[in-house]
Amino acid sequence: MIHPRVTCEDVNKLVRMCSISHEKAITSLKQCSSSLFVLLYQRLFNCAIKGIESSPYTLEQKKWNVRCVLNELRDMRRIDVDGIDEEQIVQLNEEHISRLIALFLDIAERMSLQGGANLSHPPEDNNAASSVAVLPSFPAPRHKVAELPHESAEDGTWYDPVEQIYRRALPQHILFQDPMMTIKSMRREDMDGLLDVPPHEESVGEVFVVNEDLSEMIDQEVGESTGSYGNMEERVIPTSELVAVWSAQVIPPKPLYPTADSPALDDVRERLSIIDECLRAKGREMHQRRLRSSRLASQVAPARSSSYSGAGGHATGKPRRRVAPSTFLPGSIISDDVMDDTMLYGGRKTRIDYARRNEKIEMLRSVRFIDDLEREIGRKLVQRHSDVMVKLREEARRALQQDRQEMLERRRLIREEDQKYRDAYTAIITGASNDFRTAKGLMMEKLQQLAQLQAISLRESRRMCQYMKQESKKRVRHDLLRYASTVTEWQSHFS
Repeated sequence: MIHPRVTCEDVNKLVRMCSISHEKAITSLKQCSSSLFVLLYQRLFNCAIKGIESSPYTLEQKKWNVRCVLNELRDMRRIDVDGIDEEQIVQLNEEHISRLIALFLDIAERMSLQGGANLSHPPEDNNAASSVAVLPSFPAPRHKVAELPHESAEDGTWYDPVEQIYRRALPQHILFQDPMMTIKSMRREDMDGLLDVPPHEESVGEVFVVNEDLSEMIDQEVGESTGSYGNMEERVIPTSELVAVWSAQVIPPKPLYPTADSPALDDVRERLSIIDECLRAKGREMHQRRLRSSRLASQVAPARSSSYSGAGGHATGKPRRRVAPSTFLPGSIISDDVMDDTMLYGGRKTRIDYARRNEKIEMLRSVRFIDDLEREIGRKLVQRHSDVMVKLREEARRALQQDRQEMLERRRLIREEDQKYRDAYTAIITGASNDFRTAKGLMMEKLQQLAQLQAISLRESRRMCQYMKQESKKRVRHDLLRYASTVTEWQSHFS
C-alpha cells in the first residue's frame, strides 16, 4: 500500500479538524505521540477504545496504545494498515508516523465528503479483499469529544491519571425533574391510576417522551464524554437559560401566616380602610386642637408668671393642665399581604435605647480589639519562641559538630603516637636479635636466599626456552604452509 508523504501542516490541519487543543503547533513529526493517535481515532469514529492506557509512561504502554489503534482500524473498520509498525512509531520513525497520519487524513477527507454516515456497525461482506480495499462510510465528528488534559507525555513527564470514561446511559438526577413532580405526588397518581401511558413511552415531569427522544434529552442535559482521556470542553450556557432553570427549580418558602382570598376578607379590608380614614381625620383634628392650645398657652405665659409669690415660691394660680402625649397612628392599616402587616401578630413594640445600643457597640468593639490584641500577642510570642528555638538548635548543632571534630582529632593523635611506639619497639627488638646472632648464622641465611633466587631464575629460564621453541615451531610450520600454498598457486597458474 502506497502512502503519501505528509508534512507538519497536514498534521496541524488534522488536529484542527478533530478539535484537539494544543498550546503550540506541531513543528516535527516526532512530536506525534501515541496519545495523539488514540485521540485522533476517538474523535474521528466517535467511540472509545477499551483496554487503552490512559497515562502511557513506558515504551510498552505506548506500544500497546498504538497496537490497539491499529487493531481497531484493521478489525473493526476493515482498513488496510500494512506497512505501519507500532514499534517504529513508538521509536519516532518519521516514515511510519507519516503513513499513519496519511491514513487518518484519508479517513477525515472521506468523512467530510460522505457527510458522516454511521460507522459504529460496519456492513458484513463475504469478500475480505473488497472489504479491505474499499472504505465504508464514516460518522460526522461530534461537537462534544474527548479532550487531551495536558501536553503529550512522550518525554516521560508525569501527569495525574484520568479515569476511563465509556458511553453509557446515565440516570436522571432528581434535580432535573419538574419541581412539582415530587415522590408523593407521583405515588398518588400511580395509585389513583390517573396516568395511562403506553409501554413505549416514559413520563418525565408533565411531558411524555418516547425512548429515542429521552436518550437525546439525556445527551443534551447531562452530556456525553467519549474516550479514555476525560472531557474538559464545556458549552457556554447563556444567562437567560441559567435564570430559567434556576427559576424553575426554586422552591418557595412556607408562608409564616396562613392567607386566603375570599369575599369576607375583601369586606374586612374595606372596613379597615374606612376605619383608617376615620382615624386619620380624628388625628388631624387632635393635632389642630393641640396647636391651638399651645398658642394660647404661649400667650398667657407672662400672666401666669406674675401669680407666683417671690418669697415662698408657691403657685397661686390654677395648676397647669398636662398635655396628653401624641397618639401613635400607623401609616396604613391596609395591607395586600397579611405577612407584611405588623399590627396583626403579637409582637411587642419597644423603642430603641440608643444609649444601650451605643454601649453594646462599644463593648463589641472593645471585645474585638481585645481579641485582635490577644491574637497579635500570641503571634508575637509564638514567633519569639520559634526564633529562640531555632537559635538554640543552631547553637546545639554547632557545638555537636565542634565536639565531633575535636574527638576525631584526638583519635588521630592517639593513632600516630601508638604507631611511633610500635616502630620504636620493632627497631629495638630487631637490634637485640642481631646482636645475639653470629657471623656464621648470618652467612647461612644469605646463602639460603641466594639459593632460592637461583632456583627461581633457572625455572624461569627453562620456561622461556620452552616458549621460544614452541614459537619457532609455529613460525616454521606457518612459513612452510604459506610456501606450499604459493607453490600450488603458481603451479595451477602455469598449468
